[in-house]
Amino acid sequence: MNITEQLLAHIAGKAATAKALDIRIGGHWTGVALDSNGTTKAGLSSTLGGGDSDHHHGGQKPVRDAGRLLDYKVQDLAALAKSSSLLEASVGFATINALLDVDVDACVDVNAEEIIAKHGTGKKVAIIGHFPFTPHIREL
Repeated sequence: MNITEQLLAHIAGKAATAKALDIRIGGHWTGVALDSNGTTKAGLSSTLGGGDSDHHHGGQKPVRDAGRLLDYKVQDLAALAKSSSLLEASVGFATINALLDVDVDACVDVNAEEIIAKHGTGKKVAIIGHFPFTPHIREL
């Protein structure tokens, strides 16, 4: 069982009783808002890919049922994490994130640059994406 399947199994109970309230797919972030037993929960995911080029050439749409996703059962929205469409996968992971429990008391406000510098100094470190602190980290 891969990690996506493990996550889907972990949130299955909550997904069965939740209802989708809103789904937004933006240029960088995808957000899903849910009602989970009377509490509004939200999850974010990176918007992966930004669009599938086949759509403009007569291929499959990047998001099947676009405009009708709020009609989906939440477990079906979460299962989109396994989709071959990157935009659908973004919706799936945002849905999973909305259903994960977060211990707010265990959360800390930490700067990513500080963590990377503390644990990566003198080591080979890979940073995926562009961050303003990357040139400084290269010097360490």
